[in-house]
Amino acid sequence: MLSILSSAPETTWGSDTQRSGRYYAIDGIRGLFAVVVFLAHFHIQFHSLTHDKGVLFFASSVTWCITRAAVGIFFALSGFLFYGSLLKRPEPYFAFVGKRLRRLYPTFLFAFSIYLLFCLLFPSTSKLPDTLEARGVYIAANLLMLQGLLHPPMIVQSWTLTFTCVFYVSVPLVVWGFRRLSLMPKQRLFCLLGLWCVALCSLQVSPVMSNGIGFITGMIVAESLPWLAIKTSTAERRAELMAGVLFIAACVMLYAGFQWHTRSLGAAMPRELFSFYAVACRVGALSLTTVILFTLALEGNGLMRRALSFGPLAALGRLSYSWYLMHGIALKATVYLVQNTLTRFHVESSLLFVPALLLAMLFAWAIASGTYHLVEAGRLSIGPHHVGVRNTLSAAKPQVKAG
Repeated sequence: MLSILSSAPETTWGSDTQRSGRYYAIDGIRGLFAVVVFLAHFHIQFHSLTHDKGVLFFASSVTWCITRAAVGIFFALSGFLFYGSLLKRPEPYFAFVGKRLRRLYPTFLFAFSIYLLFCLLFPSTSKLPDTLEARGVYIAANLLMLQGLLHPPMIVQSWTLTFTCVFYVSVPLVVWGFRRLSLMPKQRLFCLLGLWCVALCSLQVSPVMSNGIGFITGMIVAESLPWLAIKTSTAERRAELMAGVLFIAACVMLYAGFQWHTRSLGAAMPRELFSFYAVACRVGALSLTTVILFTLALEGNGLMRRALSFGPLAALGRLSYSWYLMHGIALKATVYLVQNTLTRFHVESSLLFVPALLLAMLFAWAIASGTYHLVEAGRLSIGPHHVGVRNTLSAAKPQVKAG
């Protein structure tokens, strides 16, 4: 069991140009939704500058609502890449899990240390509990990647790492089970679809699998991508049109459901938004959008891939983990500068919204880039230096015979 057993079927990848396009498109997806998450957190800090009205507030509110899908996209990327990779190139269980943790921890520990230092230097903004014992438990829980159980974790957005680690220890077992049963690709696909349905039904009992559905969706993409590529290659323009309509519909759905919350971020959400039927509709629509997005980005040659392969977007995708952990510091620095500006100069606050956004993005890029080169891919990394998505993606798509 611990060796994930036999070899996987051969994979045909096409030309070097096609492979390069896939790499950039994957990085582009990461970069796009890293920006969306950043804009949502910017909205939380700065929406009051707009007096909660006008075009700027509307645009900021839309990005905040769309962020409801961003985490699922990142989880789906992990499901697609690592499930597909294990199917193609089996690894010993503990070697795989150890490799993934060595990838996560150096950058996380670096970011956590900086946040902890800020808590100690500025007690008024500290998230640390009052007693020494409670502080020890809180810090240990963060270091053990149990942020998803804390309210709030030291780095707010790091709650996703809890679910990512659960996926890392689970996906090799799923692949091992499929191999033990000698399942064919179509059989694996039906099993994953069944697992997706079970996870959806479990939301009636607990919301925890709302995060697991993202990983399962990515695994479904890994199994169905060769078949979907054949189908979309004969009607790519219609597929892209359908994807555009579906994407807009998903954005409208998210905005309609959550726009009221953009003005009252601290308010509890009404129960009807989290009824089983409302959640099932959202999850189903977002999962379908994810499958189509991945298919066109990885196998298409149209507008979707070209847009996602845009150079700066792909570059941001390569350092998205550092950006994800460190952009909060850039936002805090920008809050400090904006507050000082408003205190010293009597200016209309809405005039500072766009400059604050540009300044925060510049800070975030500089901090994330420095963290990436110093820690994530630099001297402080553990094991082989990070090489982006290329090595993983080269093994991420299992072969499925047509028909």
